[in-house]
Amino acid sequence: SLGGNSTGRKNSPLAVGRVALHFGDPEFTTYSINHKINYMGQRKGLTVAFQGAAEGETDLFRSNYAAGADILFNWGNFNLDGEWNWLSRTGAIEQEGIPAREFTVGEQTGHIRASYNIPFHSHYILEPAIMLMQYVGPMDAAEQAEALAVKSPSGKESTVDAGVNFYLDPNFVVSLHYSHHMGDAGDAGPGATVNDYFYQKETGAIHRGDWVGAGLVVLF
Repeated sequence: SLGGNSTGRKNSPLAVGRVALHFGDPEFTTYSINHKINYMGQRKGLTVAFQGAAEGETDLFRSNYAAGADILFNWGNFNLDGEWNWLSRTGAIEQEGIPAREFTVGEQTGHIRASYNIPFHSHYILEPAIMLMQYVGPMDAAEQAEALAVKSPSGKESTVDAGVNFYLDPNFVVSLHYSHHMGDAGDAGPGATVNDYFYQKETGAIHRGDWVGAGLVVLF
């Protein structure tokens, strides 16, 4: 509530947790903060996980919760991963002479992605990949006003991303992708900045177009 880097005078600890079940080859054998997706054809296994987060009152909201599930499936050269999350943020609208009216903003978001490793020239790998991302938030005017009051997005947003990743080795990746973006501002209408499809920090209100992007990742 104070420029994005502080919760203000009121603050509460954020508690997070995740439990994962492994079938077949494990996703990991020791704890790590990294979440590996592509095992370069070396894993045959399924991970099903459930996660949650909770935070109490701050200057911005009265409570904040998230719950979700995710999967990772690797079968040789085929990779599939995805997640879906349910988000809930409770706030209150205070009016002069009227007791505060409490409200809850509900949202959902997630993605599903599939890829396949094509080995060639001994150790190089070409990985075609496709991903669908979806966000669904409040659509009517009253609920969107409540979302704005607690700085939550609203409306709908989705992205379809298709491309290829070229692995010179697992720690050196060159990528070329095309992303098709779609959005719906709901009752907020044209000019609203309700989610990332309609807003960019440097320019304000926009109508986001499609992207063609190249990437390079090198891990030392």
